[in-house]
Amino acid sequence: MKVLVVLPFAPWPVRVRCSNLWPRVAREAEVHVTYLDTGLPAGIRPWHLPNVASVQAIPFSSAKAALRTALALPSDRPLRVAWNDDEPARRAVEEAYRRVRPDVVYAERLRAVPLVKGLPAERLVLDPTDSLPLFCEEVRRRSGAPWRQRLIEVIEQRRLVAYERKHYARATAVVACSPRDAEAMRRSAPDARVEIVANGVDLAGFPFAPPLRNGGPKVLMSGNFGYWPNKEAAGWLLRQARSVRALLGGEVVFVGANPPSWMVRAGARGDVQTVGFVPDLSAYYHAATAVAAPVRFAVGSQNKVLEAMACGRPVVTTPQCAQGLAPGGRSSVVEARREEFVDALGVLLGDSERRRSLAQLGRAYVERHHNWDDIAAQMTGLLTRVAGGATLRRAA
Repeated sequence: MKVLVVLPFAPWPVRVRCSNLWPRVAREAEVHVTYLDTGLPAGIRPWHLPNVASVQAIPFSSAKAALRTALALPSDRPLRVAWNDDEPARRAVEEAYRRVRPDVVYAERLRAVPLVKGLPAERLVLDPTDSLPLFCEEVRRRSGAPWRQRLIEVIEQRRLVAYERKHYARATAVVACSPRDAEAMRRSAPDARVEIVANGVDLAGFPFAPPLRNGGPKVLMSGNFGYWPNKEAAGWLLRQARSVRALLGGEVVFVGANPPSWMVRAGARGDVQTVGFVPDLSAYYHAATAVAAPVRFAVGSQNKVLEAMACGRPVVTTPQCAQGLAPGGRSSVVEARREEFVDALGVLLGDSERRRSLAQLGRAYVERHHNWDDIAAQMTGLLTRVAGGATLRRAA
């Protein structure tokens, strides 16, 4: 089976789905990856994808993308889609299709749809992963989002629903990472064939480790801080850092890509510990006493929560952030609203037995539901079914 993978971004570890799925699927299939070279943070190179037959970068102009997005404002096109609706990029994907002659085409994220809209629908698997209209609804009905972001989501929601209804029904399969997201996709596009393929954790890369006993408590928040929901949550946690230190005797640690300037300055002052992107997060999880995920605007599954659970670190998270977990996962974390968050951290940091129990429960949950090897096998099965169906139709 030949698979052409189309990504609207460069593969790197922050994009956990592509960087974990395709090296594993490529053990059983011939996988060719093509991606838009949208740029990465300074000093970071595109991630190597072992086992993959070929990787092609397609040049992409952010200046032209910004102009397309501005021109889409008075139209009915989703702004996220307009950003990637690049004619030369689409022609490059179509040329890759002719070169590879794949049995199935996989496109990750809704914004990849313009790149594959000229390819045969019977070979097409769309993997939006998360429901963007559901995310828009989250932003609209909860206070605290930046006003610019709230305005964008108000504009986008109706457009995204119409776009999903048109394009999801066309694809042979549509993939969601959680039941909640799948349900939202079916509401937008009742005729779509939606399947659930979860996000996972590299269990070898995020091994379980017993808690460290040296030094004071450390509360870790990880994530890509260029993504505004993570940035908003980190700003809130930074404002609580003094209370965490004074009341709990603990230190707040931020680790992840694109730390904003105010986070870097707080680290330089010693208010918190700030670390940028690191290729191996597991050492920071293992050094933490607990992991905080105070994200209030969330859909899909939260990788930062799954990785912490895999490493055996108890997690305090908002209910919004925990919604993507199965029931067994929600009982393996501490859920707390922002008003109760610091108190919940304090109770957890003072209860070593509770931390040990959550660590065991969390690791068992991730092994059962979020093992990338199992998820890759599930995705391979889905692609094989689509490829087989395409072969039958061609033969007829």
